[in-house]
Amino acid sequence: MGMAHADLASSLASRLARLGRRVDEGQAARIAKEADGLSLAALTGTLLDSIDPHLTHDAAVERYKLAADDDPTTEQLDAVERERMVEALKPFTKPGLRKAIIEIHQSLYQIIDEGAIDVLLDFGHSEAAVESARSKLDDFQSFIEENKDEIEALRILYSQPYRAGLRYRHVKELRDALRSPPVSLHDPANGLWRLYEALEPEKVTGAGGNALVDLVAIVRHAIEPEEALVPVAKQVEARYRAWLEEKARAGQEFTAEQRRWLDAIKDHIASSLAIERQDFEDVPFNQWGGLGGAWRAFGEDLDGVLAELNERLAA
Repeated sequence: MGMAHADLASSLASRLARLGRRVDEGQAARIAKEADGLSLAALTGTLLDSIDPHLTHDAAVERYKLAADDDPTTEQLDAVERERMVEALKPFTKPGLRKAIIEIHQSLYQIIDEGAIDVLLDFGHSEAAVESARSKLDDFQSFIEENKDEIEALRILYSQPYRAGLRYRHVKELRDALRSPPVSLHDPANGLWRLYEALEPEKVTGAGGNALVDLVAIVRHAIEPEEALVPVAKQVEARYRAWLEEKARAGQEFTAEQRRWLDAIKDHIASSLAIERQDFEDVPFNQWGGLGGAWRAFGEDLDGVLAELNERLAA
């Protein structure tokens, strides 16, 4: 479908890595044949490299011919990362490769997954389990306080106003840091959300933790525990509805075509924290004419609409 997103690349790489540990020589050879000679390890490595922030930084420096002491802008990093992800995902546009992977995976499928358990979801009346969960959250709390000046996402979230300049790549950097000691969560957003659900059920609103951007909500709750823990998508939806009502009260009405675009822009911000012009190259925008289609829908108001939604929805 032409999608190029960090969550997609990361998830696919993880699944391929697990598959690579199970396939036999014949199955590996079949995949390599369909991938024009690329092994499962090569496919996985390319996907992981495409979302590696350090490699993206170096590629952006080379791409834009920057001096050694100059850092690429956020826009340059996002553009280069997108190009690298598109290239890494290109082999999977081949129907033969997708079919081979799916059929081999189905033949090896096992009900029990022993390698992806993060935290205990229900500890009943076990005092030891409760203490273990509290210890995990204490480690997380200490981690964000100790690293609030070192990790960009934390620096932004601790600043006022919240989230000014926060981008998806910053949240990925935070996720990677949380996978290491002392927190050591395989899936930080999901694992931390389940801990808060178990220990502070009265403060958790909605089912969250399945989206990486929910780390933003988790950190904000850790910084201000009196605030409810609400999934980012739910927060964005509420702000979007309030924005639409505000526009209606001011007498501004949107056409059905504009609402289709606005709804999709809202969904993109909910999953990626921001909307930029280059994002119109992705699904579903590219199916509606991309940036040109958006321009036809909004005209000269497009940039103002994007800036306003970025500010209001992701605030």
